[in-house]
Amino acid sequence: MKFSQFNSIIRLTDKLSLIYNSYADSYLILSNEYLPVEDIDYIKKEYPQLYDNLLKSKSIIEDEVDELSLVKNLQESVDNNGNIYILTINPTLDCNFRCWYCYENHVSRSKIEPETLDKIKKLIHNIVDKQTTLEHFQLNFFGGEPLLQYNTIIDIITYAEEVCHSFGKKISIAFTTNGYLLNAERVQVLSEHCVNSMQITLDGNRETHNKVRFSSVRLGSYDKILENIKLLLRKNIDVILRLNYTSENIAGMSDIIDDLTDITAEARSFLTVHFFRVWQDSQGEDINEIVKDTIGKYRNAGIKAYVYPLNNVKVSCYGDKLNAAVVNYNGNVYKCTAVNFAKDTREGYVNDTGEIVWENNSYNKRKNAKFKNKACLKCRLLPICNGGCSQHALRHENEEYCIFNFNEQKKDEAILNKLDIHLKYDLNY
Repeated sequence: MKFSQFNSIIRLTDKLSLIYNSYADSYLILSNEYLPVEDIDYIKKEYPQLYDNLLKSKSIIEDEVDELSLVKNLQESVDNNGNIYILTINPTLDCNFRCWYCYENHVSRSKIEPETLDKIKKLIHNIVDKQTTLEHFQLNFFGGEPLLQYNTIIDIITYAEEVCHSFGKKISIAFTTNGYLLNAERVQVLSEHCVNSMQITLDGNRETHNKVRFSSVRLGSYDKILENIKLLLRKNIDVILRLNYTSENIAGMSDIIDDLTDITAEARSFLTVHFFRVWQDSQGEDINEIVKDTIGKYRNAGIKAYVYPLNNVKVSCYGDKLNAAVVNYNGNVYKCTAVNFAKDTREGYVNDTGEIVWENNSYNKRKNAKFKNKACLKCRLLPICNGGCSQHALRHENEEYCIFNFNEQKKDEAILNKLDIHLKYDLNY
């Protein structure tokens, strides 16, 4: 027997420690008097119950087990799942806001022209018709701000629903939007379709958000976005409220709670708050304790809130999956939305018959980018991290890197965040 590579031992207090196995996603809390536990023969002899628990949690495994192969096989089974297809469409790269942290190159007045719309509809039909193992078609809208092209979106949604229903396939529809262009009429229409989820962002409380996100006439958008969020919740549409925090605005994030108090308990059950640090601020001061305290205030108010957990293998990014594509308004195809959507970075295009033509061996390059980073292959968090998504791996091709900057404490914090979410929201724990 051997001690798993994927174990982490974290001292919680003077008396207790946590053993976490990232492949099994198992947690074992034990007294520090049992440490160290790496001497397996000694543990088996002196503490047989602890030994049994270490076996159950996969913290100790058979000598012949190839743990790297286990993770590779798991990744392949997830990424090659033929039961679902995730199609993301950018109806436009234009936006009604100009947020300082946005990575995109906005294209004014860009939209899907009739010829491209016809190709996209043919693509949807081909996916649903020809993917023999397909059970679920997931349609996402991204941008730019997708709701700038509301009528085109409704046209695509209506067509996709008709096709899926005719072939007996499940369909769900989601949006990533700033939420400003919604209204009661649009929310009603969307609720009558298969729209089940929207991710909407805020940049702090009313004061800080309105400094970042304002309309062309310099009017703040905070109150209108919150009003639209409440409309969605009342229609039982899941809202992922992403709070983009920085060291400057985190202190005021709890103020938003006061503006959500008029939501009923039923409507609140459709709301999840994700805390996401703006990437340009990510190397700033350590504000983890303030974030934890703020999350606690949301939970005390009955609102589901957390920092999104690390889980890049079992729940891999759509960009890693074989059955996924991002179609831009002009018909160019990508695998990832975290790009500038320039023509020279495209990975393919939709042809006249509604087929995706992949260029430059792009998918194989992306797939083969995984399991190349030596630092990842030796890491205790490989089964939940694997160096981030394939886009991240491609950007760091031929170099050793770590999304935690090789900081072991940051890895421990990611583990404790996962445990916190399990204990709070997962009945299995």
